[in-house]
Amino acid sequence: MLQILGLALFSISNGLVSDRQQGFFKRLKLSPFKKSDYIMGVVLARLFLLSFQLLLLLAIFYFMFDFKPPGNWANIAVVLFCGSACLCLLGVLIGARSTRVEVSTGIANMLYFPLMFLSGIYFQTSYFPDVFEAFVQWLPSTAFLDAFRLVANEAAGLQQVAPQLTILAGTSVVLFIAIYLSFDWGDNG
Repeated sequence: MLQILGLALFSISNGLVSDRQQGFFKRLKLSPFKKSDYIMGVVLARLFLLSFQLLLLLAIFYFMFDFKPPGNWANIAVVLFCGSACLCLLGVLIGARSTRVEVSTGIANMLYFPLMFLSGIYFQTSYFPDVFEAFVQWLPSTAFLDAFRLVANEAAGLQQVAPQLTILAGTSVVLFIAIYLSFDWGDNG
């Protein structure tokens, strides 16, 4: 989860800012290429990279530690895809308007640590106060981690993690729309 969160927030946003600074988007805007195609291309490219990294980690865990999750591998893959796509879209949103790497890195840091601690990676979210816990359950990182734990560790089916997948899908749609409406092609300066 931390690897996915870090790659999504830092790598994607900084890569977009670098492309903008080098004038890549100005050239891309002159082509018949659509903004939505570029956004989906960035997300799918990172998901492709993430899939190899996750397969490598799972293979290492399998062969070195005899890790065999009781969950269905297809369900695990669906949850990993949905959660990773949502977090990648968050990284694209950070890079959508940032004009300097320092700004995108600062924004990514500002989101990374709260998402990391509030998602339940290190301690259960049930320890939070009730008002805070209700908010935390709506975070995409919490939904992702909860769904992943349920399908991988407790062999839950996709129906049992439908609430978490709904949060991830809804957040992804909102992020995509926000990215589409605010993406800066680098026309200024």
